[in-house]
Amino acid sequence: ASAERFSNASPQPGEPVKLRPLATLNGSWQASFHPANKGAPFARVMTKLLDLSQQADDRALAAFAGTIKYTQTFTLPATGPLILDLGEVNSVSEVSVNGIDLGTTWYGHHRYNITSALKVGSNTVTITVHTVLANMMKNMKEDRSAQQWAFWFKPIPAGLVGPVVLSQPQPL
Repeated sequence: ASAERFSNASPQPGEPVKLRPLATLNGSWQASFHPANKGAPFARVMTKLLDLSQQADDRALAAFAGTIKYTQTFTLPATGPLILDLGEVNSVSEVSVNGIDLGTTWYGHHRYNITSALKVGSNTVTITVHTVLANMMKNMKEDRSAQQWAFWFKPIPAGLVGPVVLSQPQPL
């Protein structure tokens, strides 16, 4: 397999791809939250990626349902074929780099070929995660319909947990 194999499409879920990790996107992420229930959007600086459903000390996160946009800027000294591996994602993800949409992943490995969107120097990645409604419904204690549906399950993992890793595709 050559680098051209990776230049036109992301690895498909379940496709065997050997990746050589180059860097983990540690550090802070700007996260904007857009609730599904038409509540007011809000923002957080996430110093660490985490499962929102486990944030008992922050009800806005623990009960969140909707769309989250995680944004971070990173620097590349040179470009070449690169795959962005999102690690653990609890739901549907979309990725854009430098404003260029690179697709959506519903299941399997959340890996994106970001080669075509990269430039030498500063690059901005935006990872959009769409969560399920379950945790919001579980926390709607005053809503009888929500409780009839949601009383029986534990909180469902939500959000981008990572680690988010930049990797080079390698021939198999």
